[in-house]
Order: sequence, then C-alpha cells, then structure tokens
Amino acid sequence: MTAVRIRNLAVPDDFGTLSCLVHRNGEYAVLCVAHVLAPPLLGVDPSMQPVVACDVGQSSEVGLLRNWDMPVSSSGVPYGPSLDAAVAGVSVRTAQLLGNLPDFLPSALRTAPLALQETVHFTGASSGMRHTTVVHDTDARTDVSYFLYDLGRGAAMTSVDVSLRGLIQTDLTTQVIGGDSGSLLRDGDDRAVGILVGTDIVRNYCYFSPLDKILHEFNATLWPAGRPIA
Repeated sequence: MTAVRIRNLAVPDDFGTLSCLVHRNGEYAVLCVAHVLAPPLLGVDPSMQPVVACDVGQSSEVGLLRNWDMPVSSSGVPYGPSLDAAVAGVSVRTAQLLGNLPDFLPSALRTAPLALQETVHFTGASSGMRHTTVVHDTDARTDVSYFLYDLGRGAAMTSVDVSLRGLIQTDLTTQVIGGDSGSLLRDGDDRAVGILVGTDIVRNYCYFSPLDKILHEFNATLWPAGRPIA
C-alpha cells in the first residue's frame, strides 16, 4: 500500500500522510488533517498560506487549500468540536498520478458501524509501514497537542492541548511517528473509515476522525479504486 507525504509550504519541514482523493465542487481534491494542511500560524489566517505539496513518485504536485476544520485558532485559542481535517484542490494530472499508485485508493467508503475488536489497518508515510490494529471505541475522546508556528521562521513556537471527541480509538501499534498523521484507516475489505489525528498524551492509543463526517462537512465524495479519473 502506497503512502504519500503532504505538507503546507508555509511550514515545509512539517509533513503528514495524504489521506485520500476526493471530489468536491467540480474538482479533485486531496484530504488530510488540518494541522498539516492548514497549520496554526501565529496571527495568520490559514487562507493566507494556501499552497500545499504532495510527493507523488519523483515529483512534488502542488495544490491549493480550499477548506479546513482546525481545532486551534491562529492566536492559540482552542475551538469547540472539530474534525481536524482539510482539503486542497488539485489538478486532474495530480489526481491521475495518485490514482495510479499501487493500492492508494480505497475500495469504498465504510458506512456501516465499526465493531469493537474489529481488525483495521493504516499505512504511514513517515513510518513507512502498514499498521494492523483493533478498534477499542467508536465514540472516544482524548486531548491532542497542537503546535503553533511562527510564519517567518516556520518553527514551532508553543503547543496547545485540545480535547477532541467522537473519535475512533484503536491500539497504538509500534513505530507510529510524527508524519503519519492523516493516515487513512481501512477495514478488512479495504474500505475507508477515518484519518489519523494523533495519539493520546501517554501514547497508549491512536485516534481517528471519522471519514464519513469529514466528507459530509466538506460536501465531498471519496474517489474509490477502479473509478476512471478524467
């Protein structure tokens, strides 16, 4: 399964894992966690840093930030409930390159509820490995630490802990590291379930934002394997 790195060029050294390809408002788009695509930059609205890049093979494809749901403001104030997700519009060429990657596109969107102890899996672009784990909770809550950056230096200035709710909780598998955020959680039939937003503070579990809620929020449709891209 191929995992693709993605980043906002305002913070070029901070990258995540591209979650999936979607279609919205007549264009193709890529989805990832907001803290990668729309990182909280001190005093600057995310719309001011619209350019993202995803690494497809030997090339770096550029997209434009379209929408986001970030749990921290640019002044470091935690918001209310958040999905920690964002989308960036990409060209047909970029969509085709992604669609040609081995096993990158999931088979479909999972709409049926997950069962406790159900086996699921994801692949991180940073760890470079497939992680197989089990579901512990489908309505979990945890505190996640978010970094705030200084735009001029592109460096982390401070961090803010935010409580996220309604998450999918799984076992924390070995070697999940920074840069795996955004990894697409899939079930045994390779159907997309959620995207990795982080781990708990003591690193016992992984937490995923449910993909169906994200797609609804952004009025987007998941692009599955086997569907032509044109």
